[in-house]
Amino acid sequence: MVKQHVSILVNEILEYIPHDAKVIVDGTFGHGGHTLSFINSRLQSDSNLLIQCYDRDHLVMARGQARIQEQFPILPSHITLDYLTSSYATISDHSPNHGVDFILLDLGINREHVTDNVRGFSFQGQGPLDMRFDTTTGKTAYEFIQESSIDDMKRWFIEYGDFTEKRANMFATLLNKNKHNEDLKTTTGLTKLLHELRISKNELAPIFQCIRIVTNNEFGHVDDFISQLDTVLAPGGRCAIISFHSIEDRIIKYHFKNLANDNQYTILTKHVIKPTRQEVQKNKAARSAKLRIIEKNKS
Repeated sequence: MVKQHVSILVNEILEYIPHDAKVIVDGTFGHGGHTLSFINSRLQSDSNLLIQCYDRDHLVMARGQARIQEQFPILPSHITLDYLTSSYATISDHSPNHGVDFILLDLGINREHVTDNVRGFSFQGQGPLDMRFDTTTGKTAYEFIQESSIDDMKRWFIEYGDFTEKRANMFATLLNKNKHNEDLKTTTGLTKLLHELRISKNELAPIFQCIRIVTNNEFGHVDDFISQLDTVLAPGGRCAIISFHSIEDRIIKYHFKNLANDNQYTILTKHVIKPTRQEVQKNKAARSAKLRIIEKNKS
């Protein structure tokens, strides 16, 4: 049985949604936890609300839809849900002409991906080295390794894992040497190869994470999304992004700072918002979460 993902910083996010928001985007729908909080927060209102729900993973999307359906067999007439099996980076293709009032991205990996071994996201399970969020398109992680040069792989570990050049070169050399090794087709095979370097267990997770980031072009999707903010946000609209990866957070901080420099945007979180101690005690996955929020000025 797939364990349900637990959404993070729910109450903190609700505080920043404009009270008169007519269009909300849940850019990382997952199992629907944040969308449920949006619905519940507007049950006593008669104002129309459209919630657009994006997710690249059709299997995860289906579980989230089922969860919403279970709790709300019939939605209140003033609330509409629009499910989009697509990346949040396609937001400008689907946004209404009058703009979006609030956008949320939760960039953490869904719990289903970690616990389900079918796609090989974790070194802790046995499965094919796939790692794609959308299994209907794109190359698998194994195919990326096969087709990449040693310099490309070295760059992955430096840019996406903050590894030293020496360590990154060791990992890239090992992968390059074993490109056509049948063992590399599985998570257990990759883990076995990495153990030849006598790496610590603490290095396994970030190595797998680097390969996953490359396979799904995760940072590229963030860049593409933020470049569209000015087109899709309505005046007074807000964008909230939860990140867990230090490099990802630096990317968001950089983009938000650039947007605010032209006086058309205001950063609402001068310091990142982090989960409370109580939330972390209940959900250890929340411990590295960082929330940043920016607002498009009305004039």
